[in-house]
Amino acid sequence: MQSFFGLFAFIHEVKETRDYSLRIKPKLGSGLAVVGRNINDMLESIHADSELNRMNARRLVAAQESMSRMSRYDTLTGLPNRKYFMETLERILAQSKRDNRDLALMFFDLDGFRRVNETYGHKTGDALLVEVANRARSLLRKGDIIARLGTDEFLILFYNDLHEVTVNEIAKRLATTLSQPYSIDSWQLEVTASIGITVASDSDFDIKELVSNADIALYHAKNSGPGNYIIFATHMKEEKNRRLDIANALGQAITENEFQLVYQAKVNRADEIVGYEALIRWNSKSLGFIPPDEFIQIAEQSGKISLITFWVLETLCKDMSTFISQHGSHIKLSFNLSALDLREAYLSNKIASLLEQYNVDGRNIEIEVTESVYLDNFDSSNIFFEDMAKLNCSIALDDFGTGYSSLGYLTQINIDTLKIDKQFVGHITESNKSKLVTKAIIEMGKQLGLEVCAEGVETVEQANLLKESGCHQLQGYLYSKPTPIDKLFS
Repeated sequence: MQSFFGLFAFIHEVKETRDYSLRIKPKLGSGLAVVGRNINDMLESIHADSELNRMNARRLVAAQESMSRMSRYDTLTGLPNRKYFMETLERILAQSKRDNRDLALMFFDLDGFRRVNETYGHKTGDALLVEVANRARSLLRKGDIIARLGTDEFLILFYNDLHEVTVNEIAKRLATTLSQPYSIDSWQLEVTASIGITVASDSDFDIKELVSNADIALYHAKNSGPGNYIIFATHMKEEKNRRLDIANALGQAITENEFQLVYQAKVNRADEIVGYEALIRWNSKSLGFIPPDEFIQIAEQSGKISLITFWVLETLCKDMSTFISQHGSHIKLSFNLSALDLREAYLSNKIASLLEQYNVDGRNIEIEVTESVYLDNFDSSNIFFEDMAKLNCSIALDDFGTGYSSLGYLTQINIDTLKIDKQFVGHITESNKSKLVTKAIIEMGKQLGLEVCAEGVETVEQANLLKESGCHQLQGYLYSKPTPIDKLFS
């Protein structure tokens, strides 16, 4: 009986404690020994299953915590991600509006990050982003929140002890700190950060408006040059609305025949016309005349620049026979390419197709690429230049001397003409430095076997000095204003 009572007491203990690691000790009589062993075996199995369930439960909780963190934090930098930041921002905005307390939002991205990825690879680019995040985080005060919005874009929320001087000082320190060289994978990398700043009261504490204002300020900061920061002002919103109107109007500009080509003559040292540069003009039916400097940039940002470029080339090809009949088969017509054009894989084939379609000899075509655009797309530009050489098209490097200080790249590329920027030409009769730089460019071009063309020539004095220095071609208002073809030969 005592053995039975002991067995029942043991079973009751297991039931109460749910401790399946307990075992019946071998004190039962021979009649119950087999029962005891069976109970122990059963408890062993239950205990094993229970431990497995606990382990799986721990794994599940860890996985859920990991998934929860992944949904809220950027896996690369460890910063809050867009979703989590926007949820937090919305909550803080509502509280700040109730408390009548302003807050500031800072939006920054890296100037030249795409070039880092293309030159050094995405692994190095990712390592750079981690270092940028660490540097930015080290500058913040307690309570400030920084998040990675995407790629190289970051947002910072300031809502404690907000003062304009404080935010300006942090922006200045951030711009300075992020512009310091980075040592990554044995590379020395240099990038800068453009920063846009806004305050919640300017958006009436509306989250979409707040982020939009910060983005507008960032846009203006980038346009003012790398490494700058700008605070949002209401007039910037009007400018953004105009950009949107222009972007929308661009879509119908070609179909509505709103674009027009005008041509500016280029002359040799004997003042004989040897070529023309094709320049686009736009009279929008809804917005009126829009300067090229304004709509070209918007066309690039809206992805419509290639349509415009090919419209220019096709129109130029259609006009070619008129120019040849007036000047002879030596005449050259030039047009400009943008940075985005050079990234199009089908660019060379499209140009070749248009030349064939309109029976235009490549020798009559010159393609102008600015120095900065070329160097920002070094590899693709060189491939494109080789393709154009096969078509007998010539290449001119435009705005020479205004971009990069290194001249080493000139020995690595196949171009035909250097175009001296008008900012040098405009001062050569007044500034001895401008005169010396211009003469040096001309002499260097001649030594490299290149044609040299000076643009922006407006006075006889400028023209005479350029000719005396050995400049091959001159272009500017002294010889011709940009003129439509129907008025050139009327």
